[in-house]
Amino acid sequence: MTMWVGCPWLRKRLTSGMPIGSLIGGLHLPAAMKSRMIRTLGALRRLAPQEIAACHCNGYMAARRLAEAFPRQTTEAHAGRTFEIVQ
Repeated sequence: MTMWVGCPWLRKRLTSGMPIGSLIGGLHLPAAMKSRMIRTLGALRRLAPQEIAACHCNGYMAARRLAEAFPRQTTEAHAGRTFEIVQ
């Protein structure tokens, strides 16, 4: 499954255990406390997405932590970027 996300919708999915192939969009983490970031990274590790394309609204530090935690899966999403969804 590919997820185009915004913060409230993602929170529900992260706690549902539904498998995720691609996670594309805004996680809205620029002001996330360390404890929230740890929980978010833990949830993403359990779900093991094949691709994480984070938008600008994630914030620099959160984007850096995502890239460190998921170096092969993380890419940048930005205006004009296209994604091929293969089913």
